[in-house]
Order: sequence, then C-alpha cells, then structure tokens
Amino acid sequence: MAKQLLKKYSFKPGVSYLGNLKPNAYELILANKTYLKKEVTAFLNAQVLAGANGFVGYTFSDVKCERDTNYVLDAYLFDLRYGGNEETRRVASKYWDGDVPQIDGDRIAEVVGHTFLRNLINNYILTNTAAPSYQAVVPQVIDLTKTRETDAVSRITALSGILIQVIQSGTSVLPAEVTGVSRIKIPKRYEQANVLLITNTTKNEIIYDFSDPAAGATIAFFRETTAEFPRLLEWAQGYTVLTLYYDTRTMLATDDIQIFVDEEYQITRPYKFGTDAMERMRVGIPQAMLTTN
Repeated sequence: MAKQLLKKYSFKPGVSYLGNLKPNAYELILANKTYLKKEVTAFLNAQVLAGANGFVGYTFSDVKCERDTNYVLDAYLFDLRYGGNEETRRVASKYWDGDVPQIDGDRIAEVVGHTFLRNLINNYILTNTAAPSYQAVVPQVIDLTKTRETDAVSRITALSGILIQVIQSGTSVLPAEVTGVSRIKIPKRYEQANVLLITNTTKNEIIYDFSDPAAGATIAFFRETTAEFPRLLEWAQGYTVLTLYYDTRTMLATDDIQIFVDEEYQITRPYKFGTDAMERMRVGIPQAMLTTN
C-alpha cells in the first residue's frame, strides 16, 4: 500500500452527520411517520368519495401513495435535521422527467395531498395537538416532553413549498441546492479503510482521522457522474462521498483541503521533459565512439 495525496475533490461545509438542528421537531415527525402516511392516503380517498375538485375520476394506489409519502417525509426529516434542501429537491425532481410529468392528470390532487400533509405536520404534529383523523388504524403520537423549535414550522413550509411548486410547474422552478451536512466528494471508489487523513489546511484543522472515532465519517460510492466532476465516467468508475462527523459550518467551500488515502500501488513518472505528449519515455541512445591510431 502507498499513501497518496488527492488533488481532485469537492468540499461542502455543513453540520456534522451526528448533529441535529431541530431535534424535537425531528423526533415528533419521525414518531408519526406511519400515522402521517396513513392519514394522507385516507384523506385522498375521502376526497375521491366526496367528488372534490381535482378528484373526480381520480384513481391511485394506496400502497404507492404511502411509499411516495414516505420518500417525502424522509426528505423533510433530512433537510430539517441538517438545514439544507438537497433531499427535498431530489425527491421533487422525480415528479418530472425533463419536461414530462411523471404523474397523470392536472396534478391538482397531488398538490392538495401535499398541502394537507404540510398542514397536518405544522398544525398538529409539531404542536402536539390531536388531529381530526381520517383513519383509525394508526394513532397519532403525542409527546409532551418535546417542544418544537421556533422555526421548525417555517422550515417545513419552505420545504413543502419546493415540492408543491415543482409538481405544478416543473423542475425549472427548483431553487439552488443547499447542502446542509458536512460532506466531501472524491473521484474513484475508496473503502473506509483506505481513507487516512483529511485536513482543512486553510483552518489548520483535521476534519477526518481514521484513528479518531469523533472525527470519522460515513462513506458511500456512486457509479455515476456529478456536477463537480462532469466527465468522471471517462476516467473513473464513479465517486465516493464522505459525510463527516466533524462540524464544518465555520469553514468555506473554497478552503484548501488535504486528503491522504491508501492506494494499491505508487505511480512515479520522470520530470515533464522525460516524456513526450503521448506519455512515452524519452531516451538518449548511447553512441559508440571509435578511435584509431
């Protein structure tokens, strides 16, 4: 094994992977995930039965509705916890394929459903108030030991607004991505055991150390390209994402980051004058000089 210094990376400062900006609101929503999924499905069925505007002739699968609501709730929870919008943006973008909507009809029912979900969270779940339920299968969880953070309602409203606007108008209205969690992307695939040390040399702070549990990270590999490395698949199989335990909110994305990893082998090459444009070695062929008397 050989230690290598990586020069290509993308650094996004943010909250520690172990952190939580809205712990009480997060826990209240998490405890009610199943209740919320059942309520949304039951509410939509009630609108169909009542022939409400946008629901005449509307059909949907209860199973798929609960699945999609689960995706949305997971996105809200992630962005509520870390303060960004990346997961809500990602889920919202799935409602379209380019200019083609991935849900049939005029999308009024979907907007009404997500508006209902937002109001249910803001007015009842986050306030620990019993909601007028549309179903009796799963009860609401009320936990009076937890009081929501003051701006939790506005955060859910903002995240829901992203989703609803994209459903109505398409991905052109997606806001700029805000990464809330502390993260580093590096080209190629690296296992946890291969990443040795990451230092913010601008701040002179170690933000990842394989030998320090408090300065660890989760690691994931994606076999795809990314905006930071648009031609990645031409020279690597994908990219690795390290979500850091270290809180980097005081740092800048432009800070210099030093990344050391273990590679299987060491690559060496001569100075630039030692190779041609095709990376072939330049050699000086020895000449024999014969002298005679």
